[in-house]
Amino acid sequence: MRDGYEHNALNVRQRLGRALYGIDPPRAIRNLTAALDLQEQARLEVLDPEVRMHLGGDTEDTYEDLINLLAAVGPQESTRAFELVEHGRSRALLELLGDGLPAAGHLPPELAAEERAADERLKALRAGRRDITGLQNLRQARDGLVAVWDRIAADPASAEYATLRRGDPLTFQDVREMLR
Repeated sequence: MRDGYEHNALNVRQRLGRALYGIDPPRAIRNLTAALDLQEQARLEVLDPEVRMHLGGDTEDTYEDLINLLAAVGPQESTRAFELVEHGRSRALLELLGDGLPAAGHLPPELAAEERAADERLKALRAGRRDITGLQNLRQARDGLVAVWDRIAADPASAEYATLRRGDPLTFQDVREMLR
């Protein structure tokens, strides 16, 4: 949603979710979930990793409200509440760790080279000019790197590497599989 009204939509969804909290929990959940989705979209649009990390802190209240509401609804929402806790708690840290992750040795050479080139282009553009053309190029470079990670993730043997590089948080199912 890039129509200039994202911030207004986010505020409306947050306020509706909080207003419906004790009156209509299912509608409150839908609105708070929509607010988090809008916050995540806005965060992903930020090109500077340090600014993006600070924006993640702005979502804490919404995460807390939604997690408390899901817990109040009952145990049937425990999986969703767990995933929200994990997502809200770890997203920025995972992205930072993913940035420092060495290239996987088991990647097909052409994908490894493509990822390395896309990552180098992104890093070079981050150090460059910040006018409108520079920002557009930076956004294209980031989108290109994400597209490479998507192709890497399509290979089951490399999916975990792509998940780490993207900074994707664990799901409830991931944790269950680890504990088996």
